[in-house]
Amino acid sequence: MARDEEFWQVLWPSYFRAGSSRSHGRRIKKRDGIPDITLDDIEKAVKSLNLPYRVEKDKSYPAFWYKKEGRIVVKKQIPKTELIRLVNEKLQAMKGRK
Repeated sequence: MARDEEFWQVLWPSYFRAGSSRSHGRRIKKRDGIPDITLDDIEKAVKSLNLPYRVEKDKSYPAFWYKKEGRIVVKKQIPKTELIRLVNEKLQAMKGRK
């Protein structure tokens, strides 16, 4: 039997933050990052993609174990790189950047 975690993908705010370095979690181009990203922003973007998700507000990104920024856990339906790209496009549109 497969573990439940194999069917979910985690999105951390650090993935989308313009101020984060690659070594601190940024997964997109720096110029496409959002400096003031919040968990609520990511939740709105994922919700607009009509993907099943859950919010875990009490979690910490491993590089910043002392900060409880939270994370969004999305049901795995597309590759993670594609998910990150789509969510970032939604975030850009929400922030009026593109």
